[in-house]
Amino acid sequence: MVEACREALREAMLEDESVFILGEDIGDAEGGGTFKVTKGLSTEFGTGRVRTTPISEQAIVGAAIGAAIAGMRPVAEIMLMNFITVAMDQIVNHAAKLRYMSGGETSVPITIRTATGAGNGTGAQHSDMLEAWFGNFKMTMLKRNFYDQEVYEDYAAEGLERGWLERGEDDKILWMFGMLS
Repeated sequence: MVEACREALREAMLEDESVFILGEDIGDAEGGGTFKVTKGLSTEFGTGRVRTTPISEQAIVGAAIGAAIAGMRPVAEIMLMNFITVAMDQIVNHAAKLRYMSGGETSVPITIRTATGAGNGTGAQHSDMLEAWFGNFKMTMLKRNFYDQEVYEDYAAEGLERGWLERGEDDKILWMFGMLS
């Protein structure tokens, strides 16, 4: 599943120079992300398109929104679902509503990737499942579970992630994936 998601990101970055990824510890020097989904991408595409950020979910999502408004197609990686709460103002009041607040003149083509789930020994502060919150906002939401390791599901995950990255300008995507055990 990790390889399928990495390949989807890689292909999107090869096909569209406006696609870039930002988040904590996602560069190769930092190990390629918590679940290693971005491993190898900063070596291939450079640190300008795979940007390791400080620990600031507000800054990650805020920068992604600004980049999206400016014509880029950012993929903001928030390490764990629990930490997405820190960026709720940016997600709910800006990313999800700017198109409507501007009469359709402004789009925010942003993808937010985050891990969700419980029961993996990650402790209470890393085990919230907040998906229901986002069902009430003007966003497209997709949850994918890493627990299903069938090969056909790897292909499905790659196709789904690619589809979300390639959707129309007006879409705001929250891509949630289950944590690896």
